[in-house]
Formats: sequence, C-alpha cells, structure tokens
Amino acid sequence: MEDLDLETIIAELDAPHDGTLPKRAIREAQRRGTEIVPRLIDLVKKGTATIRAGEMPTTNGHLFALYLLTEFRARDALPAIVEAMSLPGDGSFELFGDAITEDLNRMFAVLAAGQPELMDALISDRSINEYVRWQAATTYLHWVRDGRWTREQAVQKLRKHLLQATRDRDDEAATGLVSELVSYSPHECLDEINEAFQLDLVDEMFVDEVTVAESIREGESWFQREMRNLRPDGVQDTVEELERWAYFRESDRPGIVPRSPRTPTFRETHWADEPEPQDWQSSGSTIRIETARVGRNEPCPCGSGKKYKKCCGREGR
Repeated sequence: MEDLDLETIIAELDAPHDGTLPKRAIREAQRRGTEIVPRLIDLVKKGTATIRAGEMPTTNGHLFALYLLTEFRARDALPAIVEAMSLPGDGSFELFGDAITEDLNRMFAVLAAGQPELMDALISDRSINEYVRWQAATTYLHWVRDGRWTREQAVQKLRKHLLQATRDRDDEAATGLVSELVSYSPHECLDEINEAFQLDLVDEMFVDEVTVAESIREGESWFQREMRNLRPDGVQDTVEELERWAYFRESDRPGIVPRSPRTPTFRETHWADEPEPQDWQSSGSTIRIETARVGRNEPCPCGSGKKYKKCCGREGR
C-alpha cells in the first residue's frame, strides 16, 4: 500500500461522499495511530463548528474521526466529542446519525472511563438530543459489566437522575432513565419509577409498567442477561464497523439515488431497508432508508399526535 502523508489521509477522510467507504484513508490513519489523533480531533471540531454556524456538513470526516478516535482509545479527544454531543437540539444527530443510537454508549465506556461527571452532565442537559442523554446513561451498565462500578453504584446514580427528572417534569430524561433502570431489575427504585409513570413522564412506547414488573420478578437473571446483551466496549476496527452500513454500499445497490443535487450527507441517507438485527454478534449494525424524510420534531405522519422522533421515528437502544 502506498504511504500517504497526513494531509492526504485527512483530505480523503473528509472528501464528499461518493457512496463508498474510504478504506485506504482509514487503514492509513490506523497505521499512523497516535500521530494522526490531533488531526482527527480537528475533524470532530470542524463538524461541530459547521452545525453551530447553522449549516449542514457535506462530508463525513467527523464521523470517521469519531470511530478512529474510539478505536485508538484517544481520551484526549473526549472534550471535543462531548462538545459535539452537546450541540443543542438535534445537532449531534445531524452529525453522527445512528452512530449515536447504535454505538455511543460503548464509545463513552472507554473514552469517559473514570469521568462519570461527564456522563452525569449529559444526562441532565435538557437542551441536547435525548438519545445522547440515554446513551450516556447506558454507559453505566458497561462500567458495571467491566467491574469498574458495582450494580448498586449505577442504580444509585440513575435513581438520583430520575428523582431530578421527576422534579423537573423532564419526560425525555425520565423515559430514558426508567428504561435504563429496568436493565438492573430495580426493586429498590420501584417507588420512584411508579411516580414517574403516575406523572405521565414515561413514554410507554419505550418502556411500560409490565416490563418493569417482569424485570423485578426475574431479578438477577434479568440483570445478568442485560449485561450479556451489551455489545463490546469501544471500537475494534473502524473499517469492519462501517463497511456493513448501507450508507457505504450505495454504489453497489441499484435504485438508491441522492435525494438532492448536492452531495448527500450522512444524516440524509444513513437508513437502509434491512431488518433490525437480533444478535449483534452475527448481524452488526443495520440501517434503514426512509421512504419520505420527516423532521424528527414534526408531527408523526401516522396520526398518533406524537412527535415523529417519539413515534414511528424512534430507535432501539
């Protein structure tokens, strides 16, 4: 393989999307390791600045940088990544799309290890995308599985956040926190969970009282199964992670065309018409294509009266 200088690697990573994954640039970035980390951090910062300027990114360098920085376990990148994830509204989703709902918790699990206050701040921040908040909460379960925290430490943290969400009538946080607490078979938090339901702060499309009761009934076996179902921490190989995404196979799939004359962004075309995976070990990340693009904060076209993001546009954890 031809050796590429850093400028060429960055240029290829941040080139307009042509329907394929820039494997050469990614492999070269992997070979350069820590040497390229500052340039990757700059790509994340560039994406954040673009959104803050009220513009949409036309390249995906920030996305590749996110995965590579996690693969390198580059904790120096955490401030830039947290800033990107703290963009108001759907800003982070515009940058990273389903990388947030699929992989962010296991990225935080390695990059934010030992800094739970960063996850606490994200969970509490009502201005940011709710899936970022929920993924920050899921990070705790990774730390329990890895032996960094005890189950009791994680439950106490989540319980504290739920109490605050209830006081603030923060339904987005309450929904995510109850859903997350269910993983722990949370018998000691049943009063707080019931109060959240009674105040109508929990969206039962995500978690309902029957599921809460079932988790408590099954107890330790439920909790252990939830930990086993977590995907591995971090990113092992950026190419292997991303080459399965339909977004990077468009050139091989007839009938998929850009939705606008300009270069399509990741946010616009990251969905795929494949079934949802049932087993991460065998199927990997799956992405769908929307037949019509609906704003996530617009009314759902199904007529439910809910926002699209809380109805037909919702994601799995």
